[in-house]
Amino acid sequence: MSTKQINKPEQLPLFGETIQQKQKPKKPTKHEVNANTVRNWFREAIDMMIANRIILAENLTHSPAPAYGRDGKIAKMLLEAYGPETTQQAIMWLAKNWNQFNFKGLPSVGLLWTIRDTVFGAIQTKKPTLTSAEWHEEQESDFGW
Repeated sequence: MSTKQINKPEQLPLFGETIQQKQKPKKPTKHEVNANTVRNWFREAIDMMIANRIILAENLTHSPAPAYGRDGKIAKMLLEAYGPETTQQAIMWLAKNWNQFNFKGLPSVGLLWTIRDTVFGAIQTKKPTLTSAEWHEEQESDFGW
């Protein structure tokens, strides 16, 4: 009787492992965009707002909210729905046009999700940035007041 020997150890599955379970691990992408990236984009936008005096640093009582929990989930939903490039453009659009809204505090992921139709609509139609006075005039003319 002839016995067949296996000389290469990689041919043998590990104990309890079947051949079907032995798969190559998923390689992470080089530039993976996730909720933490969105949080960093908001921090950059807020820094830009402070530098351009859109908001005053002395009026800030807290730092931007981290994108964990609910905000992390919303950030992932934004990335899935609109993609990373458009989401980043929306964050910067919101920062540049912050004065036309009557909000107090800092922009956040939750706020962007709430007004996403306005922000992403302006981005996708390439609507120019309006000054606060122009925006209010446009709103008044839309309502016929």
